[in-house]
Amino acid sequence: MCGIAGIIAKKPLPEECYEAFILSSKLMNHRGPDFCGQERIGNVLLIHYRLSILDLDPRSHQPFHSADKNLSCIYNGELYNFKDLKNQYQVNTHTSSDTEILVETFAKKGTDAVPEWNGIFATAIHDKAKNKLHLIRDRYGVKPLYIYQDDSVILFASEAKVIYDYLPALQIDYDGLAEYMWYGNTVTQRTIIKGVQKVAPAGIIEIDLTTNEILYTGLFWKNPGTINGDVKLKEASQQVTHLLEKAVQRQLMADVPLGVLLSGGIDSSAIVAFASKNADKKLDTYTVEYDYNIGGENELGRAALVAKKYNTNHHELKIEAKNITDTFTKLVFQYDEPFADAANIPLYELAKVCSLDKKVILQGDGGDEFFGGYRTYNVLDWLWFWKPVSKLSYRFLPDKRWAQRMERMAFALNQKSNAERMALLMTQDVTYQSPYTILSKRAQQRMEITDPFNPYYVMEEKFKDEPLVQKMLYADVEILLPHTFLEKVDKATMLCGVEARVPFLDNELTGYVLGLPASLKVRNGEKKYLLKKALKDIVPEEILSGKKKGFDVPYKEWLRKDLYDLAQQSFSNLDSNALFDKTELLKLLDQHKNRVTDVGNLLWKALVIITWFKIYENKITV
Repeated sequence: MCGIAGIIAKKPLPEECYEAFILSSKLMNHRGPDFCGQERIGNVLLIHYRLSILDLDPRSHQPFHSADKNLSCIYNGELYNFKDLKNQYQVNTHTSSDTEILVETFAKKGTDAVPEWNGIFATAIHDKAKNKLHLIRDRYGVKPLYIYQDDSVILFASEAKVIYDYLPALQIDYDGLAEYMWYGNTVTQRTIIKGVQKVAPAGIIEIDLTTNEILYTGLFWKNPGTINGDVKLKEASQQVTHLLEKAVQRQLMADVPLGVLLSGGIDSSAIVAFASKNADKKLDTYTVEYDYNIGGENELGRAALVAKKYNTNHHELKIEAKNITDTFTKLVFQYDEPFADAANIPLYELAKVCSLDKKVILQGDGGDEFFGGYRTYNVLDWLWFWKPVSKLSYRFLPDKRWAQRMERMAFALNQKSNAERMALLMTQDVTYQSPYTILSKRAQQRMEITDPFNPYYVMEEKFKDEPLVQKMLYADVEILLPHTFLEKVDKATMLCGVEARVPFLDNELTGYVLGLPASLKVRNGEKKYLLKKALKDIVPEEILSGKKKGFDVPYKEWLRKDLYDLAQQSFSNLDSNALFDKTELLKLLDQHKNRVTDVGNLLWKALVIITWFKIYENKITV
């Protein structure tokens, strides 16, 4: 697992420009602290930071060359089926790394080989014979890859901060800002900076190095959206058990120590169960709690139960708010653009502990999106019930917090279009209390021409013939999973030089599960119905029937106490030309502190983006 970057000069550049880009690329050397490799051929410069996982020998350093020397490759990721591909393609190898298999399969079949790669990857492959360069990203967007072009250069990097640092000036993308204000991060290929784009999940970009133009941008894989309605529950559960164990077994492959993040939920518990069975030595597992314990509950008990059952070396980490300011500021910079999912904090702290003696961790992302683990799916499955009930009940709920939540649900469910229903269920904001109220008047006017709900209109059209729950599952796979959860995982773990693997996103497993009807996954108000059947007698019943908790991060309490001074200072220092309304923010902050109202989610988004803007204040134009 590594970091990659490159520059393609469209016109002759002074040598100092290449040197400046190399210097900028060092901002992501945490992704590959073991070795930095560079290759310059004409107007193309490739840079690679290596985190050695397979074949630790220098022979596997990158840029890596094909046997015929025509291809130069820099690569961030893992191919879990590389041994099968080696046999299938009859590759005569000189290393024991998956990089060699990736390069040689591409040498034999070009982009037609890519759908056969079962793994997580972002790669740049320079074909000297054809004078082309390909940028390729894995099918679900586990590994990040950004691209930028103007009249002079094409730039790409695993982390956008490399591009930001190199460019002399940055301009805000208001469509990206709109997505952030509603969802807490961008949810399309755009970023919050104009011109800097994410390569799409399953994306292939082909660049002609003769003309220095992008010839082709497409996808090597698409969700077929084909449902097998005839499959029976017993058959499906047996197949899921088999494919999930196979996926975990594949992803135990490493020449360095690995561990498992154990939340105490179904997904991570399943990974521990199968990993313990297939690992060649005792597993290390890790879980977390906070000194602010919301509702008196945490994951420690259930995680300990699983750890005991599978006899792991279990580690419990306590996150203390006294350290939160430094961690918060560090992560705002690490995430390349404003990113307001506060669960990145415990994930980073866990990865930091793991990094003391681990380079690889397995964790459970993808289980909820593919098997129906969110409350949203139940609500949409019983839309006929929740539409009137939510509309009638929120006025009478004595708990103010639950009343606000039910009012938001009523507003979302009673929209006329499924697209707006889906979009509003994915945000804590509503149009009658728009998140734009904390923006300046000038910024609010600019936001009127944006449409942050458009990604869900695209999903509605793309899967228009599917039932609503199926549509929501597919939307979460294409929007929520890559842009929120996988982004969160990669940036937090790689900051610590740790590779995070996601067995639930294995090609064979997901290829099968995508074709199963939603009725097998969400049934009679029970989430993850199929997965629970598949894991019966494998995962303890207390876990299968337990309430979903997840990392309930106490960021609202931090804003009232430990982060209050930082927020007050950040809001007070806003200038008159700022995007944000200083007076409104300070008013809401004090109301939140004194528990007059609960606007912690909006304030958190504001603090994240204002802190992020501060980093680039000398470059960015709003």
